[in-house]
Amino acid sequence: AGAIKWARALLARTKQTMNRLQSTEEEIIRTTESGQAVEAKFRTFAKSVMAFEKRCFSSWNESINSVAMTHLKQPIFRRNAETNRVEVNFHSDLIQIIRETRYLDR
Repeated sequence: AGAIKWARALLARTKQTMNRLQSTEEEIIRTTESGQAVEAKFRTFAKSVMAFEKRCFSSWNESINSVAMTHLKQPIFRRNAETNRVEVNFHSDLIQIIRETRYLDR
């Protein structure tokens, strides 16, 4: 999830720069050959970052599905064999998945 957030932040920073270049009065980006080359490279870069984000998300999604289903199939409560007390059976991996999901939702 951290890689996805990083990719989004990187793309946002480069978009800011491109927006500044595109909003200049001279419109250097659209009227000059080098400006058009910069814009084309930015589009290529943006597509690469979005593809990276998609691959990371797909990989993360596959891994959390298997981990979550494994732990969610377990009983909610369990009895501790040593103390004979009833405990909540909530694995730390599930907490991690919830944190990552919340992190991506921002």
